[in-house]
Amino acid sequence: MNEEPHTSSLADVLLQAVEQSPSIVVITDLKGCIEYINPVFCRLTGYSREQVLGKHIRILKSGFMPPGFYVTLWKTLTAGHEWRGEFHNRKKSGETYWQAATISPIRNAEGITEHYLSVAEDVTLRKAMERELQESQERYERVVMATRGFMFTVLLENGQTT
Repeated sequence: MNEEPHTSSLADVLLQAVEQSPSIVVITDLKGCIEYINPVFCRLTGYSREQVLGKHIRILKSGFMPPGFYVTLWKTLTAGHEWRGEFHNRKKSGETYWQAATISPIRNAEGITEHYLSVAEDVTLRKAMERELQESQERYERVVMATRGFMFTVLLENGQTT
């Protein structure tokens, strides 16, 4: 067998890695207009590439995040720093979801930022579980406070209450 090995350029391999990544990957220009999304973004949000390319990333904005949140995010990025945090975003269907993201500047050979890269995960289930745990803790604390000062005893004889 005299087959030549398959050769791929590093750019091809990198594109395949991003396309096949289990994470949400988005690349925007400096103004926040979307230049690239991977298939996970499409599956999660319900948007096709054609529907979002060239659009501002704010199309995902749910309206639930405080305005200062975005000011801080953009100040961090425009200062050339990486930003990490969570967003409450909106899908094409109108349904909301939570996303944990790291957004990093992409710099050219001269060190000048030309794009932003967002790598994110859908954390909606985790956030729901955290909320349920918090509500359970609050219910427990209310019960404890309501019964403070009361004491009761259960007497068991032969496994039966008396």
